[in-house]
Amino acid sequence: MRTLQMLVGWLTIILFFTSCNSYRKLVYLREVPITDSAGLIRGNKPEYKLQPTDLLYVRIITQNEQMNILFNPDFQDRTSTGQNDQNTYLKNYPVDDSGYINLPVIKKVKVAGLTVPEAQQLLQETALIYLADVQVTLKLANFRFAILGEVKIPGVKNVFDEEVTLLEALAYGGDITYNGNRQEILIIRRTADGSKTYRIDATGGSLIGDRQFYIQPNDIIYVQPLRSTLFRERASDYLFVVTTLTSTISMVVLILTFLNK
Repeated sequence: MRTLQMLVGWLTIILFFTSCNSYRKLVYLREVPITDSAGLIRGNKPEYKLQPTDLLYVRIITQNEQMNILFNPDFQDRTSTGQNDQNTYLKNYPVDDSGYINLPVIKKVKVAGLTVPEAQQLLQETALIYLADVQVTLKLANFRFAILGEVKIPGVKNVFDEEVTLLEALAYGGDITYNGNRQEILIIRRTADGSKTYRIDATGGSLIGDRQFYIQPNDIIYVQPLRSTLFRERASDYLFVVTTLTSTISMVVLILTFLNK
């Protein structure tokens, strides 16, 4: 009886610490500080530099309506209330493999390697060479990234926004599944010099002030599975094997017992 009580006690302790450990792995921003009116978590957003395949929203407005129609294909379309992927591509300007966008009259302008404000300033200066009283607006037409691994809705996401945080990206993916490792999120980022990789712990409170709190266009986000996932997925197989072996051994024992009588 005493042995049974000790066994139950040890099992209770093991289950308690196991549940605490699981809780720590499942909670986002576990130790994030709570700020008051005098406190502030400073952002550290990295600047994004334009790359080939980016899609740019460019609007060039002049005093000449015909020129406005030439530069802005949807200038006369007042009925459009939204965008889909096809309209976004057709009505905006892609950055080609050489890093240029091709505009009417102005022709090719190289924007790869520039930030969005720098590219807008360059287009403004270039447009003034050809046009008088011109106003140029430039933005990223869409924010595209891929999310895969242990998330509920993996895939390529197109977001019509200028910035996306890692937590928002996970939300677009339907959040991390129970089997996902929130402490091992891999981000693959394409740059002009090649690809960079980052490993992010989404459970740590320091994430908000980290440079990787904001993802960038064309990022690939991969959520790794927990090490225990494979065991849980194979548990039924292991149980079947153990049950079969036990049944076989029991049957053999019964047969041998019967024959020895």
